[in-house]
Amino acid sequence: MVTSKRLLMAVTVLTAAATAPPVSAQPEPDWQALDRVMAEGLDSAQTWRQRWSLFFAGSAVFSALSSAGADTDADEYDGRVRAITSTLGLLDTIIKAPPHLAAYREHHAIDRDASGALADARRNARALAQAEQSRTGWRGRLGSLIVNGGAYHAIAEEDGRHDDALQVALTGMLVNEIKLWTFPRTMSESSVIGIGQAAVEVETDVYLTANGIGAHLRF
Repeated sequence: MVTSKRLLMAVTVLTAAATAPPVSAQPEPDWQALDRVMAEGLDSAQTWRQRWSLFFAGSAVFSALSSAGADTDADEYDGRVRAITSTLGLLDTIIKAPPHLAAYREHHAIDRDASGALADARRNARALAQAEQSRTGWRGRLGSLIVNGGAYHAIAEEDGRHDDALQVALTGMLVNEIKLWTFPRTMSESSVIGIGQAAVEVETDVYLTANGIGAHLRF
């Protein structure tokens, strides 16, 4: 029960930090800034996707092997449930590609010699920033809530072990919070703020400490 309470506290803290509004500005980037941030976003998204795919694949295999070699029926049952939830996490990571990939392709498909090309690129950048925030908002938690709610029901109601069910469900929700916490926010955290006739590029980092939430601005 102590472990379950700690997991619940961890999920709550990460959820609050991940949904905190980011430091924002009204960006007016030029082509050079957009090219750089789009490239960074693509690289971060691909790395994020690959690492989480490997994590869920490894977790699914480990859980399946643990279930097969379990000494008790309860451990065997829990292993099967974890293998299923990890497989669903893997499919979600593979199927739902980060929006940076499509935004990068659209950015480089724009004819830069055409009238209004830079405005189109800026709209694409703003759409990417909104997509980043949408993926890390409540929509990014709905699937995890359904999957881990099903895992809780399978263990608690069908197998009669409520404490074990709560621990499995909270562990799954914590993993999802970490996944969302590490989701690339390249566009929403990088902007250009106009100061008079000049443009100063600013990057923001939101961080969590024991004393609360803060932010760093890098000029």
